[in-house]
Amino acid sequence: MSGIELVTNGDFSGGNTGFSTDYIYCNTPLCIYTEGLYAIGPDPNYFHSQFYGVDHTTGTGNLMVINGAPNAATNIWCETITVQPYTTYVFSYWLASMYVSNAAQLRVMFNGIATGTLSTAPNAQYTWLQFSVAWNSGINTSVDVCLIDENLAVFGNDFGIDDISFQQCVCSSTLIPEAGPDAAICPGDSVQLNASGGSGYSWSPVIGLSDSLISNPIAEPPTTTIYYVTVYDSAGCSAVDSVTVFVNLSPSIVTSNDTDICYGTSSSLFAAGGISYSWSPASSLNDSTLYNPIATPDSTTVYYVTVTDTAGCFGTDSVLVAVNPLPVISTSGDTTICRYSAISISASGGVAYLWSTGESTTAITVNPSTNTSYTVSVTDTNQCVSSATINVLIAPDFLIVSGDEICIGDSTLLTASGAAIIIWNDTITNSEIMVAPVASTLYTAVGFDGMCWDTASVNVIVHPLPLADAGSDVEILLGAEITLNATGGISCNWSPSTGLSCDACCDPLASPKDTTEYFVTVTDDYGCKASDSVKVYVIPPDEVYIPDAFTPNGDGVNDVFLPILSGETEMTAFKIFNRWGQLVYFSSDKSHGWDGNFNGLPEEISTYVYCFIGENKETGQVIEKKGNVTLLR
Repeated sequence: MSGIELVTNGDFSGGNTGFSTDYIYCNTPLCIYTEGLYAIGPDPNYFHSQFYGVDHTTGTGNLMVINGAPNAATNIWCETITVQPYTTYVFSYWLASMYVSNAAQLRVMFNGIATGTLSTAPNAQYTWLQFSVAWNSGINTSVDVCLIDENLAVFGNDFGIDDISFQQCVCSSTLIPEAGPDAAICPGDSVQLNASGGSGYSWSPVIGLSDSLISNPIAEPPTTTIYYVTVYDSAGCSAVDSVTVFVNLSPSIVTSNDTDICYGTSSSLFAAGGISYSWSPASSLNDSTLYNPIATPDSTTVYYVTVTDTAGCFGTDSVLVAVNPLPVISTSGDTTICRYSAISISASGGVAYLWSTGESTTAITVNPSTNTSYTVSVTDTNQCVSSATINVLIAPDFLIVSGDEICIGDSTLLTASGAAIIIWNDTITNSEIMVAPVASTLYTAVGFDGMCWDTASVNVIVHPLPLADAGSDVEILLGAEITLNATGGISCNWSPSTGLSCDACCDPLASPKDTTEYFVTVTDDYGCKASDSVKVYVIPPDEVYIPDAFTPNGDGVNDVFLPILSGETEMTAFKIFNRWGQLVYFSSDKSHGWDGNFNGLPEEISTYVYCFIGENKETGQVIEKKGNVTLLR
């Protein structure tokens, strides 16, 4: 958990504040005999002669005492809380029975949706049980959290709640959810989704999915749908990604109008709305796969065209061709415009016109976003039909922007060129700006070259600092050496360099003459740096070193408490007493120490007194040391 409590008055120390409820509040003696009432206080018996229990928080504070209502979906406790999108939270509360009969069955609701399993109150008074449920915020920025009682019994169903909590779930692992690429299908078709990055998956919405709880469901949505997948890892952490399944419409086919042609002549048919075309009958066409084949029927013929679009969807339309002379068409000609601009294009030479846009005037106004060909079918007074195309080209992009990746806390210079006027993010009129984002950020520049406007963006990627770890502090005898080991990066620099075999490696040998704290700066693949330190304690010769704490928890590190002897020092006696003066350990063997047990049982976490008696065999000097040691687990 984040440790930041988001519930305003979860322990009810603030009384009847900080939440909403559908129940009726009372605060007088024996006032809660009617179902649907609640009270806030330290003594349930004050409000009902058969209610018993105490506050969960301290045993003397307030709790919420409830006489369960026999009505469905009645809110007991609600609070609206601001949340971060796509973040996992844990909601928890403590539940107790005030009267042991027909135990309450509570349900947690997030924004009106039931989440988790039913929580049944314990079958005993003075007993509290904690219940919790995890919830991912998705796109939400706030949540209405409510507790309801699904036991509708009139008799019994009396309970208390306390210590309500709602906290963000902060996980140590890093999830990278991947919902897969967007996909496009035709109406009635399906596509298999494929999420990755975790060990559990939950898709929403579930409409059109074969299974919402697997990584690769089959999706057949009726309309374009954004599917969100929550990816969970084995530690219970979660993250969200999305994929869009576009449901394309059947092609919107535009064809030339039914027309007449003169006998022995040809007519240019026209169809638009796709990328491939198939006309029939093909015997009187020059090419049945063109969008505008030439038709030379001997008699009046109905030509059917099947149009397939870029998504592979298809539809069918038809054109009737008779015999009359073809009109001669004039157009305004191809042209080039600025992106997002509009222009009028026109055609003449007949009495009726049909453009590929569906419009039927001699001139139309268009504003394409890409190079576009517009086709017009023209009918003359004889109802003969011909077609022409006008190409509207978009002036090429000219604005160029650049920027670098940075480490968090650094800055980078963004530059834009190719335009006379440049505006960054709608505010800064300059070709260069210095930025220092704390997270990866997209910056957009708008430029004007004297004729057209252009837009370009650069994504400044911000890398986190590495997690530098110099290792735990160590002890060595004077003249000995030990290998230090720094992690968190691909290169290391140590200081001071005194007593180190190298100061630019990650695992130098350290042999200082005095106790020294070494600082290391690690650099990761992106050049980001972070620092840590480790202290090497140097024990002089001919001395006795006795630690001041040990942790006999069986992890193989600091499990035994014993003196460290150097030189010619021998141990005569080593005694340890508990705080009552009782001798819990004795040894004269310097290779054995106390494992924290007395009479075969673990001793409690506490401070103990030791007494060491030894002798320097070279000088004959008797050495005595007394002090305290702390046993931790």
